[in-house]
Amino acid sequence: MFTNLFDYIPMTAVVQNEIFCLHGGLSPSIKTLQDIRDMPRVQEVPENGAGSDLLWSDPDDAAVGFKDSPRGAGFLFGAVNL
Repeated sequence: MFTNLFDYIPMTAVVQNEIFCLHGGLSPSIKTLQDIRDMPRVQEVPENGAGSDLLWSDPDDAAVGFKDSPRGAGFLFGAVNL
C-alpha cells in the first residue's frame, strides 16, 4: 500500500505563482504548465513519455537542450537558446 501511494502524489507544483518545483526534471514534450495540468496523475508512473521525464530527467551543465540520458530514463537537459 505504501508504494501505491506514489501513484497519487503530485509530480509538480507551482508555489505562489513564482517557483516551479518538481521531483526530477524537464521534458521536451512539455511546453506549458497547462500540458502538465492536463496529464492524468492517478496512475502508475509511466515507463516513458512526459510523466516519466518529469520524474527521471536530470540537469546537465554541459548539455544544450535535451539529450538522451545514459541511465535509459528521462533526458539530460541544459540551457536552451531562445
